[in-house]
Amino acid sequence: MPDYILNKPGKLTEEEYSIIKKHPVIGGEILSEVTVVPYLSIGAGNHHEKYDGTGYPMGKKGTEIPLVGRIVGIVDTVDAMTSTRSYRKGLSVEETISELNRCSGTQFDPELVPIMIEILREGIDFEEEEQEPIGSHLVSAVLHEYSKAAQTDRLSGFCNKQYLQMQINETLQKSPQGKALVLVDIDNYRRVSQICGHGSADAMIVCIAEGIRKELKSTDLAGRIEDDKFAILLCNIDKDQLEAKLLKLQKNMKSLIKELSLAIKVGISIGASMAPESGSDYSELYHNADKAVYFIKQDKKKDYFIYCEAQENEISDRLKAEEDIDIWHLKVMLSESISIRGVYHVDTMEFEKIYKLMQRKSKRSGEMQSLLLFTLQAVGGKNEIYELEEALEKLRQVLNQSLRNGDIASKINLHQYAVLISGADAIEAERVAQRIGFGFGNINDNKNLNLFFEVEAI
Repeated sequence: MPDYILNKPGKLTEEEYSIIKKHPVIGGEILSEVTVVPYLSIGAGNHHEKYDGTGYPMGKKGTEIPLVGRIVGIVDTVDAMTSTRSYRKGLSVEETISELNRCSGTQFDPELVPIMIEILREGIDFEEEEQEPIGSHLVSAVLHEYSKAAQTDRLSGFCNKQYLQMQINETLQKSPQGKALVLVDIDNYRRVSQICGHGSADAMIVCIAEGIRKELKSTDLAGRIEDDKFAILLCNIDKDQLEAKLLKLQKNMKSLIKELSLAIKVGISIGASMAPESGSDYSELYHNADKAVYFIKQDKKKDYFIYCEAQENEISDRLKAEEDIDIWHLKVMLSESISIRGVYHVDTMEFEKIYKLMQRKSKRSGEMQSLLLFTLQAVGGKNEIYELEEALEKLRQVLNQSLRNGDIASKINLHQYAVLISGADAIEAERVAQRIGFGFGNINDNKNLNLFFEVEAI
């Protein structure tokens, strides 16, 4: 930057200001060769971008601005506001906080503002002999708090799904003995949110989280893994202790929900699986604990259920036994069923039955039917479960957009989806599969996963 511009006492001209606006680019280029501090050049090149898109040099908006650029931007501004210059005194902490709040969502990332405010209120401990500028301390502090916040669910205060999964797998790798995975599933959560409002749904989550927290030991782990589901890893516990813990947990949950006086009836379904009998990692334990939750939802007489492979067939048979109804009740039940629009998603057992029915129908009527299998394959390494789940959810979205009424889809496992298409031969089905593959490619941002498909006429 020319000295005459930097030292100019008066207001800059438009031409001079346009030169000033080049300094992030120049700074980024200068620092691009520095490797001691990661992402330093990215932070320098983007620190004058604003969250609402009115910054420079590129006019980037929101998350288009790299995280390190958003952090350096807020830190640079706080450093400037709190520093005393020859022409003014530095702002106080309260004045700085007022400015941060005023510019939240316009100049600054609204998620970073409360973190910065918390750091300013708590203060930063500087040793007198330390010569490092305040800005570098603020960058470190914000990065630390942001990474901590990224691992935490805002409402419950527990770990989020990805971080919890990582912690549980690390714990189980050390020793799976005496561990149990517990799933706490909230029935009617979405109805509470729709009818009572998001505030009531949020209050319910906070309440249930507090109830869970009271039952945890220091060695236990807990997280909110879905909007309406918590996962807990209980350590140093046997089956009898687990029974007692689940009974107490269910009792506490009922009491807490009752105190909320919600207009919608809310229930809690608790399922568990023990390591190593029912699995030795998060994925296996979750799969079996989720089965236990399903059993509870079907069998309203139980408050909780611990998965046991030896009991599975017996429980499945018992759940299938239902009371007789007359034809009038059947008609009412069917007429009140939710109408199905677009592709119909079913579980694998139901998919198998439908496939056999379509196979027989095809032989009898000659109508063309096709089976499609979509597979997510890792490129150059193994993907985490949460990455596969995210990719499968995107594939599900594309299936919903691409398939028609009467088509059937089923998630076969963590990396495969099967689809049955009516009235289509293998050639037409392949065109549909290509369209789905193209649509998935447009929204898939995980370049370590590719989608492959196979087509067979039934």
